[in-house]
Amino acid sequence: MKRIAEKISKTLEIPEDSISNVSRVVAVGKRSVHIEGFCAIEEYSEEKMRLKLKNGSLAVFGENIVIDEITDEYINLSGLFKSVEFM
Repeated sequence: MKRIAEKISKTLEIPEDSISNVSRVVAVGKRSVHIEGFCAIEEYSEEKMRLKLKNGSLAVFGENIVIDEITDEYINLSGLFKSVEFM
C-alpha cells in the first residue's frame, strides 16, 4: 500500500500523507505542535505528551505543555518544546 500511495501522490502531485494512513506532525517553531491522525493520549504532563498514532507512537518533550485544541482528527499543543520522538 505504501508504494501505491507514493506513486499516486507523485503522479497527482499531492502530499502522500493526504492519501495514505499515516499521521502528520507539524511543528511551528518551538512553541506549537499540530498532530493529525492520533488515536489516543497515552501520557500527559506539563513536560511530556505521548500519543498513540495510527502507525506507532509519538512523544513530545518540553515545558508547560498544554492542549490548546483536540478533536477526533487532530490535537494542537503549545508550550516550549525541546524534542519530538517517534516510537
